[in-house]
Amino acid sequence: MNLPLSIAIVLSQLLVPAIDRNEVNRNDRLTSIAIAESRAADRATCSGEFKGTGCTRIIASRTEAAAILTEWADAETALRSNVHRDECRKYECDPIRLRVKGGTIVMHLARSLWQLHRGSWTAERWVAISGATQQATDAAAWEAIKRFQLARGQCGGTIEGAFANLATGKSCMWWGAHERVLKAERIRVRLVKLQSSEQDWR
Repeated sequence: MNLPLSIAIVLSQLLVPAIDRNEVNRNDRLTSIAIAESRAADRATCSGEFKGTGCTRIIASRTEAAAILTEWADAETALRSNVHRDECRKYECDPIRLRVKGGTIVMHLARSLWQLHRGSWTAERWVAISGATQQATDAAAWEAIKRFQLARGQCGGTIEGAFANLATGKSCMWWGAHERVLKAERIRVRLVKLQSSEQDWR
């Protein structure tokens, strides 16, 4: 079984948030996310279509990259469809309230299933990860794995440190990081097993 299908099966087995219990075409959206994660994993390891293109490898294995992306998205957003579409509710996506003439407006600082922040990105780069299209999801997954590896490098090269850094915004230590690592490892093991099987997820 290939990596995208394996990821799709894992995604389909995650807890479905209340807002998505009656989601139409959920399997199609999960497949899109799986494809995006797989492409990001290929690009991060210079595999598949990126092999021999002069890309720089930034992570050890495709399966590790996919497991990290899956765990991170689940922990941050539970793959909620409204967040994926960039239609966050007023209390989601790191909101801030801005005073304007006649009242206040809510601005969301985080975007995508991985809740990425703009930082110093150009407007074009920020807009590229907005929405649930395949192109936007591909872009968001790639930006996410790059951001994870940057945090990992800032925290001694450990996955636990990276999860802590991403959760706190600055520290390489966080009480919930160890459990996140364990979950990512369980997902990685599941992906390895699926890739050696012929299971159909639909």
